[in-house]
Amino acid sequence: TVEMGVMAYQTPGEAALSLIEDCTLFEFLDDAGNPAKPGQLARVVVTDLNGQLMPFIRYEQRDLAIYRLKPDTRGEMVRVIERIVGRQDDIVRLSDGSALTFLDLYNLRYGYPEIQQLRVTQRAPLSFLVEIVADPDYFRAIRGDVLHGLKGLSKLPLEFELRRVDQITPGPSGKMRILVAAVERS
Repeated sequence: TVEMGVMAYQTPGEAALSLIEDCTLFEFLDDAGNPAKPGQLARVVVTDLNGQLMPFIRYEQRDLAIYRLKPDTRGEMVRVIERIVGRQDDIVRLSDGSALTFLDLYNLRYGYPEIQQLRVTQRAPLSFLVEIVADPDYFRAIRGDVLHGLKGLSKLPLEFELRRVDQITPGPSGKMRILVAAVERS
């Protein structure tokens, strides 16, 4: 992270991220702020153990991750990040309590090599605008397949408006987000 520096690393042949716990105290918390269990979706909260000028104490990363326990080289159980699910901002809640994350849209974005940019904006609890930057002929060719894939993301009757655009501009933060929740969470 920009604020905390390097906090985890990946070793060759290992999909998980090893935590640098001698420099950072990691907390994995559920929605209620309680410690999450291994395998459970969790908010990442960190405390910098070395910062002297401006210490970060229980800093909310706004990242969502899943951690697990694994034995290290000495046989001791250590925590590793199994999967980074995304930013808390990159998740939308559906009316049945389920969620869509940017990872649900990852295959859509990269499954079609000629899609240059993609942004999905939740406009209402079950309604989404899908903006796609692609050649007009390619967009027409994949439109039905993309719509079918999107509707398969949930058992709910989700509605998608697909719109071909020439460009997608970054948000106010300068980040290019794939999934945007424009609906107030209750």
